[in-house]
This record gives sequence, structure tokens and C-alpha cells, in this order.
Amino acid sequence: MSGRHDRKKKKPNAQKRPVNIDDHPVAETHPGSREENHPKQSMKTYQKADVHWTAGATLLTTVVILYVYMLQSVIMHDTLYLDQRPWMTANFLSCQFLVNQPITVPIKIVVTGKTPAMKITGEMVAEILHKGDELRFTYNDKRRGGFGYGALSPAGAPADVHMVVLEHPPGEEIRPQLLSPETKRELDSGVAWVVAYGKVSYYDRFGVEHEMTFCTLPDAPHTGSTWLDQCASYNNTDNNQPPIYTEIWPF
Repeated sequence: MSGRHDRKKKKPNAQKRPVNIDDHPVAETHPGSREENHPKQSMKTYQKADVHWTAGATLLTTVVILYVYMLQSVIMHDTLYLDQRPWMTANFLSCQFLVNQPITVPIKIVVTGKTPAMKITGEMVAEILHKGDELRFTYNDKRRGGFGYGALSPAGAPADVHMVVLEHPPGEEIRPQLLSPETKRELDSGVAWVVAYGKVSYYDRFGVEHEMTFCTLPDAPHTGSTWLDQCASYNNTDNNQPPIYTEIWPF
């Protein structure tokens, strides 16, 4: 009996229940310890962004100021140079064509500006055109003339140039053409005209080469000839700039 009572009854093993992670609360992190919500870290981020923005704005401002400075320098340089450089023009004088005399067109080469023109060389052509002829402005004919000057100053006297119609008979030397009575009648009746044109190259004190072209039709009618427009358009001068201009503003 006693042995029966001494023996303890064995209880069957209880089946272990699997642990569910949802049954255990997850420890929460203190808001103050989170990196993304840390006030010092946020302040550093804002400071970095502000520094980058300030540097970019400073660089942009510097570029704009430099651009404006270069533009002003170019404008000032251009204005000063145009005021100082020599300009050359051809003034056409009245002329009278006489029978049995050379057909001559006198002009004056005038220099304006504030500095002299140097190393002056010119080519010129005077010829008689009849209706139907073409005005070509060519200088490869042997009948062209030329002139040269070492320097011409704006304060000095203009250069007197006489453009003469030349002829070149076969087997003979080039010589001034004398006005015949027949040619005189053609000029007076408007069947023929005398045209004189030329080009002059020269240098300024900055070493820049310039060119001036000119044309005149003395005693020609004011209307009725295409030569008038061609001749007027041929009167021109260059707008060359010194090397410093292209270095500052290479456009």
C-alpha cells in the first residue's frame, strides 16, 4: 500500500508552444537617439547645403562681374581706337576735259582722325566707258597707275593725286591718252563717261593694315546708268581692329 502511495504519478509531458515574436514587445529606441531625428545632425546638413549654395552664388556673381568687365573693356577699347586711328577718304575735284590733252581726274587723299597713316600705297585706274561696257574694278591691266607716301598726317596737307587715262597701243609704250574730238563729242552727248577708281592701303601706329576704296564718275548724269550705283557702293573703308581687340573679344 505504502509503495503505491509513495509512487508519484507521472504527468504526461506538456507540448511546447512555439515562441511567437509578436508575443514579445520590441524595445523602442528613444527618439533622441535616432540619427535622422537628431537636431545636431540636421543642423550640420542644413549648414552644408547653405555653404554649397553660397559658394555657387558667389561663383555665378564673379562670372557675371567678369563678363560685364570684359564687355566694358571691349567697348571702351573699340571707342578709343576708332577715335585714334587714321581714316582716309578721297575728295573728288571738278575736272575739265580738253581736246588734245591728257584725260585727267584730280583727287585729294585726305587723312582724318588723330594719328598719321603710314606706308601708303595706292593703285588707280581711269578709263572711258561706253554704253554697254561693264564696270569691273580690276587692277591687273597694265594701264593702271599708282602712288605711294611714307606718311600722311591729319594735321598736314592732303595728297594731290592725278588719275590719268592711259592707253597701250600695240608695239608701243604705255602713255597718257589724249582726248580726241570724237571722244569729246561722245562725252558731251552722254554716249561715253570717264570713270576713275582706286584702292589705297596703309598702316596705323598700332601696326594694323587698312584699306580704302573709291570711285567717281565726273560729269556723269545723275540717273540712267547702273554705273552710278556701282561706283557709289565702291566707296568704302575697312573696320579692322588691332590684335588686342581679338584677344579680349574673339568673336
